[in-house]
Amino acid sequence: MEKNDILKMEGKEPKRAPARRRSWLGKAGVNYKMADRIQMLYLTVVGVALGAASVLGGWTQDSLCTVYLSDAVYLSIDRIDDKALGEIASIALTDAEVRSRLDASGAGAKFINCVLPAEWYISEISLHRSEGAGGHYTPGDYNRSLYKVAFTGVELADANKNAEGRDILSKALRRTPVAKAWIDLSQEKVIEVKNPPASVMYEGIPVPIY
Repeated sequence: MEKNDILKMEGKEPKRAPARRRSWLGKAGVNYKMADRIQMLYLTVVGVALGAASVLGGWTQDSLCTVYLSDAVYLSIDRIDDKALGEIASIALTDAEVRSRLDASGAGAKFINCVLPAEWYISEISLHRSEGAGGHYTPGDYNRSLYKVAFTGVELADANKNAEGRDILSKALRRTPVAKAWIDLSQEKVIEVKNPPASVMYEGIPVPIY
């Protein structure tokens, strides 16, 4: 006689073994369909994120105040009209001392040149600190005739050494200070040129400029 039959005769219910929970991994311990779905979801999320970043980067560049040349980008930190920015670039390039500083960087050199009001100081740009200025000093009531330009040489990967215009900005790996010039639009000339400061904040650390 079976043990269960004996227990039933004695009025006792036989103990049942607890039901086993079905693992989502399946019998072999691996649910390949679920794994494939997770992998596809991950790749989709990464693809969407990278696509969004690319679109955002392009939109950001489109919204900048810039003048693109074959070997340089003039990028205004404050919003000024294209005509004024183009005039600043033209005045700078026709100054003999500025031109000699840029030529000293060698043939094929590329530049990102940041333009900002003469009274402003921004620590991420290699400039001499204005008296009383902190990390950022950006008064809104500045003189609209006086600007300064921070000339920086650009290091590019070998595959991008022939980059021009807009590509210089998007492909730059790091920047090296070259010179700083003050420009007076009312006189249409460069009024002072200086070497970059001996030490700058964030030296050797890549920081965003837009």
